Amino acid sequence: MTSPAVPMIPASPPSHLRPIPPRSLPRRVWDRIGWNVALLLEIVAIIVIAQILAGGLTIDGVVIIQPLLNPQFTPPPTQIWDAFSRLADRNLLFDNIWFSLSNFAIGFVLAAIVGIMLGLMLGTISTVRTLLGPVVWVAYATPRVAIAPLIVMWLGFGAESKIVVIFLMAVFPIIINVWVGASSVDQTLLRAGRVFGASNVQLYRKVTLPYILPYTLTGLRLGIARGLIGVVIAEFIGSAAGIGYMIRLLSSEFDLAGALALTLVLMVTANVAMILLDLIRRRLAPWYREGAI
Repeated sequence: MTSPAVPMIPASPPSHLRPIPPRSLPRRVWDRIGWNVALLLEIVAIIVIAQILAGGLTIDGVVIIQPLLNPQFTPPPTQIWDAFSRLADRNLLFDNIWFSLSNFAIGFVLAAIVGIMLGLMLGTISTVRTLLGPVVWVAYATPRVAIAPLIVMWLGFGAESKIVVIFLMAVFPIIINVWVGASSVDQTLLRAGRVFGASNVQLYRKVTLPYILPYTLTGLRLGIARGLIGVVIAEFIGSAAGIGYMIRLLSSEFDLAGALALTLVLMVTANVAMILLDLIRRRLAPWYREGAI
């Protein structure tokens, strides 16, 4: 007597062959704006906590929470905003901001041009790497803060010394990152391009430049931060105008609210520059997603 046939249960496909379920609408919205929403909520939370700690909490004339910090040394956000308005009314704000940001723009653009070009040559041309590589590493290891006073003494208290300091602070992160990216290009892609008859210029445009984009963006971001540090350092050492000069002047007068207001201007400037850099990235390379960077 034969046993009854057992129905065959089809095996489930391997996990790498299963279709990816579509993301829900809330998930897609959060992936698109979640970073910005989280940043906004964190900024609001920091402002509220700082206001309560330094200014206390009063409702209808009743003190609910006493200030836990001395507002003379840690001014609350409302006092910082008042100081910002006071500096703007006295015409001490926008001229100094323009002086600093114009110097930063010139120095950073020069650093970006020189850094990207030199980094490409160091990463792709062995002769340039042999001749200039040691010089770049020695200069990169030299503290630019130590030579900033010398630059101010040589070039004076005008805009020229500020631009040179900003350039030196910003150029080396760009050079190093582009150099690393250009030297790590997949050789298989380059050989495949040569097999199909691509010239060196075409290999640069079609293979090398897209490949080093993440490294270049990282270098430019570091250059923005280092360049703004260079703005403050150069103006601290010797200047008659600029944000760094005003921060030093207000700090010597114990106007910490005004000094913090100008420090926040630098923070906003850095973030605006990062946003502009991201917009350029979306235009030039929409395929690249930075993820958590």
